[in-house]
Amino acid sequence: MHNNKELYTFLLDHSAEISTTWAKSFNDEWVSLFSTDDSVQLSKITYQNQLFIIHLSKVFLVEQGLFFSSLDSWIKQVAGKLHGKKASIHQVIVELRRIRMIFWEAIGEFVQLNDKKVAHKEILLWSDLVYIAFEEIIESFLQYYKQADRERVQDEATTNEDIPTQATLLKEGLGLVSLYPNKDQKYSAVFLRETLISCRKKEIHTLIIDLSNFDVIEKSDAERIYQLCSSLNAVSVSYYLSGLTETLKEDARHLNEGLEDLVIYPDVWSALKVCCL
Repeated sequence: MHNNKELYTFLLDHSAEISTTWAKSFNDEWVSLFSTDDSVQLSKITYQNQLFIIHLSKVFLVEQGLFFSSLDSWIKQVAGKLHGKKASIHQVIVELRRIRMIFWEAIGEFVQLNDKKVAHKEILLWSDLVYIAFEEIIESFLQYYKQADRERVQDEATTNEDIPTQATLLKEGLGLVSLYPNKDQKYSAVFLRETLISCRKKEIHTLIIDLSNFDVIEKSDAERIYQLCSSLNAVSVSYYLSGLTETLKEDARHLNEGLEDLVIYPDVWSALKVCCL
């Protein structure tokens, strides 16, 4: 245990040197995830690595559970930044193993300086501690990346669900768009804009508006329908509303006076037959 404390003190005293050796290897030996031509940024990275080395050295003094729990917040912070920068988990593991090699070389230097004081079984114990520490750290990064990737996929799926569909071109001059219920103002604004843009780009002069996704009509829904119709009128695009039951038609007309005189066909096929006559 006495040698553990001496080793810890040695690593603390040489932490800056260890980190500088790691940073210097970027350009001398290999292209690192942290390679940079910015000297200020390189100094920051080197200092952050030194703090990691200082904390890592505690593995020789404290109980393993306490050691790893104290590293947890650091791992999440660093993993979050690297994942956000699109650094692959393979690159992260390579960096960690590189640091482990340089860290172990520093321990080897301590052993050489204290050859008569350090027993072979102590060296084996230190080797196990360093190996286990880095394997646990690597595993923590792996788990963080897996969770972050799952969340990213879920976010992308949610985002895709919230992206309004553009008007579909059915044939020359004729398009179809579906309106969905329970959407917020931001979605509604984007939907309206995308519909008008797609009508212009696809040269749609007649648009069938499918409302069959509505089970109930709220006041905000009726307002969105009216706003869409008014906007289409303003750009000289004729339209046919379809897909509402008789009850929902009455609800829509009651909730927005602007819809009172509008004809709403029972389904898309009925609207198609009329507009294609």
